[in-house]
Amino acid sequence: MTTAIKVRQVTRPPALDRALTLIGSYLTLCGALLLAAQARLQIPLGESMAGRDYVAQSPLAFLALAAAAALVWALTPLQARLSGRIGQIAGRWLGVNRPYRRYLLMVLIAAPLLLIAMPQIRLLQIAYFVIFGALLGVIAIAAPARFYLNQPGNDVVSDLARLWRNRFLAAIWLRHNIEARYAQQTLGILWIILLPVSTSLVLSLAFSQFMRVQMDVPFVPFYLAALVHYNLFSNGISQAAVAISSRVGIISQVYFPREILLVIIFGELLVDFLFTFTAMLIINALFGILPNEHYWSLPILWLILMLIVAGLMLTVSALSVIVRDIPQLVQVILQLLFFLTPVIYPITSMPERFRILFVINPLAPLVQSFRDVIVYNRTPDAVTLFYPLVFGGAFLVFGYTLFKSIEDRMADML
Repeated sequence: MTTAIKVRQVTRPPALDRALTLIGSYLTLCGALLLAAQARLQIPLGESMAGRDYVAQSPLAFLALAAAAALVWALTPLQARLSGRIGQIAGRWLGVNRPYRRYLLMVLIAAPLLLIAMPQIRLLQIAYFVIFGALLGVIAIAAPARFYLNQPGNDVVSDLARLWRNRFLAAIWLRHNIEARYAQQTLGILWIILLPVSTSLVLSLAFSQFMRVQMDVPFVPFYLAALVHYNLFSNGISQAAVAISSRVGIISQVYFPREILLVIIFGELLVDFLFTFTAMLIINALFGILPNEHYWSLPILWLILMLIVAGLMLTVSALSVIVRDIPQLVQVILQLLFFLTPVIYPITSMPERFRILFVINPLAPLVQSFRDVIVYNRTPDAVTLFYPLVFGGAFLVFGYTLFKSIEDRMADML
């Protein structure tokens, strides 16, 4: 079996690489700050902030993070000039091959700067910031650096540039798949719409007539607002689990960026989503629920959802090559996740002792936000979206670097 091997060359100047590293570290620090703010406001530990004028983050806080990142970035080239014991210590924390330690140094410097920039901030939030900062660093900095450890000259930017150069291949392939998908079907695209609509009607009958559940809005719009978006997530993850193994023939014969397979799946999902969302709007109108002024926030929510879907698709597809049982495990997890996400019930109906399940589930606040906008005509709670946003961004970096680190060996591992 012969697999084409690509040649990777990086011609960017070192200063640009350092700047990109600085930007990545700063964004990770910002993610840790957002998680710390949400945890301080929503986790019942320490002094309750309910009803208080407590500002968990401010522009000054982000400036403090920028100062910490810039300070470490400025010290990095100076460590090579130091000698003796001080030079050894500086090399351990500021060396070129120590990206995670450099980032941790940024976290430790940023913690006191946050106290100076925001005197009203609580020490518990600073502790959250350090903890979340360390965890995010493992996912978004340490792990990607290790994935690329034995691949000199390879990095995220060069891989993305290679993917961009192959965008026409992805577009042609996607168009062919969409046209072939419905070419021989009588109902065509209607099949995408019939399943969620029929399911919502059956559940509406069960909830309203058999179980006599009282709801403040019609059940069909309530259910569809969550299901349409949850299906985008669920279908993406389940298809990603078999995306590589089902294409092993073409993978072993010709080289192309393997993530194109996931780009095609993602494109098909977006086409399906476009039709189901349009059908949802029509059905909602029949129940008297029309588009409202809060729809401006939907693109933001869609962006967060797509970050989560893309990151987990890359992660799951890479793991499915390494562990052959991943597709079966994914189906079990998706079934459990459907019931742990407030798709068929309001989030307020969950007993308080089980709320931790919603805290660790990034889909729960997203689903509730879509429902708030589409059904309840209100602006979603921005604080609850910090976790899904950071989760999606971190796993997009983690999943993409993991995927690219095993790309050359996929044909041999399957």
